[in-house]
Amino acid sequence: MTVDLPEPPRRLRRRPGRGCGPLVGLWFVRLFILPHTLIGIALAGAAAFGLFVWLFGADIPGRITSLDVARGRKGGNRYQVDYAYSVAGIQYPGTTYVSANVYAGLRVGDAYPVRVFRPLPTWMPQPRGPGSSASMVFALPFFALFWNGILSVFLWMAWVAPWRVWLLMRYGLATAGVVAGKHTRPGNKGSTNRLIRYRFKVTLEEEGTGAALPETFEREMSVMPSDYAAAKMDQPVTVIYHPKNPKRSLVYEFSEYEALPQG
Repeated sequence: MTVDLPEPPRRLRRRPGRGCGPLVGLWFVRLFILPHTLIGIALAGAAAFGLFVWLFGADIPGRITSLDVARGRKGGNRYQVDYAYSVAGIQYPGTTYVSANVYAGLRVGDAYPVRVFRPLPTWMPQPRGPGSSASMVFALPFFALFWNGILSVFLWMAWVAPWRVWLLMRYGLATAGVVAGKHTRPGNKGSTNRLIRYRFKVTLEEEGTGAALPETFEREMSVMPSDYAAAKMDQPVTVIYHPKNPKRSLVYEFSEYEALPQG
């Protein structure tokens, strides 16, 4: 038997008896990725600003203030060049590393120009002297893309997917459907995903002609063990679907939320 749902937009609440485990797990992921998200934002900003400085910055005269040879992490030597540059009468320090051959030809006091964005001279300064390289300017966008690409998967699971479900429940259209089957699928770390397959029919208006054409859709939905056990073949269910993309749908009876009466 299907459910007579209120017209959208619906008022929703989390369905009783769903347990707090999934919700706790969701918030654990959200809190876990929070610092990684901030790092991703910082990386993207630094990458964009670095390219901006490289393209539109100004070359400022600078001087080498000291030279040093430090021991690297892998046992080799790191050849350090400390320099200083002035913008609007204020002197700023900087450090870069060069090869041994370049280092051998440098002297304290040598010119060492720096490319900066004048209003923010300490943000992403780019040394332009002997041995300097723009490799970091071009490597940083790729690293930021790699970091945020991986992060986007977790952001989708933690924020976007739940929000899309809530929006679908609140604004989607309701129609009758039936359970067309069920099966399990191995999940991560030995877990089991329980899936309900359901079928529903929607009348769509064909673009350009205005003709109404009925179309049948068959989709799958991951459900809780109790819902999986109770689901029967050809069981009537209520399907909520997106009016412009009916494939984006869910079964109301197996969903995380329930609609509250209007009023």
